[in-house]
Amino acid sequence: MTTSGRIPADPAVAVRLFATDLDGTLLRTDGTLSARTAAALARAAAAEVEIVVVTGRPPRWLDAVPGVTGNPGIALCANGAVELDLATGRILAVRPLASSAVDEAMARLTALGLAFVFDVEEVDGHVVKLLARGEPGAAPADAVLPRAAAALRGVAEVTHSGGPVTLLECSAGGVTKGTALARHASGRGVPAAAVAAVGDMPNDVPMLQWAGRSYAVANAHPDVLAVVDEVVPSHEQDGVAVALEQLLAGRTASLSSGSADAHPG
Repeated sequence: MTTSGRIPADPAVAVRLFATDLDGTLLRTDGTLSARTAAALARAAAAEVEIVVVTGRPPRWLDAVPGVTGNPGIALCANGAVELDLATGRILAVRPLASSAVDEAMARLTALGLAFVFDVEEVDGHVVKLLARGEPGAAPADAVLPRAAAALRGVAEVTHSGGPVTLLECSAGGVTKGTALARHASGRGVPAAAVAAVGDMPNDVPMLQWAGRSYAVANAHPDVLAVVDEVVPSHEQDGVAVALEQLLAGRTASLSSGSADAHPG
């Protein structure tokens, strides 16, 4: 087992899909992509490894992503609630919160006695994320999240993605980065064993636990560091590039081995 307690990925299984978070993971703090990471993404695409962006951002914050990353593929947005075609900007699927769930979630969070200001993120008239922002002086998100998760059980998923303010992010029940990635991979005929994922914050944990191979950048939240197979350098030091380079080297070896086995002598 790895230090996370996960069963190590089978090195004989070639990675076919690479899922990456954006902020604090793929992108540097200034929102740019390093030349090394851009080159690694291009090499992966040339090797027919699908790159999927999996982010807490809503679609309206992704207009510039294809130009920055060179990736015109699929983005799973709003913590998995929205599937977006980055090439066309077309919304492919929405898994919204029902209005009754929004009302119930706000009532339950308010009943915790915490001071929240609520807002919603909508796509095509559907609420894809309920945001609960703590007022100045509120307890940090790490302290609030366990209570919020218990209160919202059966109503909504709740997580957070760090930042200087207390901000909880609520999605429809069963909607996480992990379930969205699993659904997308299944549609492509790609098993979890052939998927690698990298992230940095608690909202990334479900996809990191689902993927056959999981990485955290060195700047990741402790909850993320605790569940991954490997820690790579930080988002400022080409961590995603390091992960991709390792995977591509292993993929080449795996494919070469498979070819040799198929054609002995």
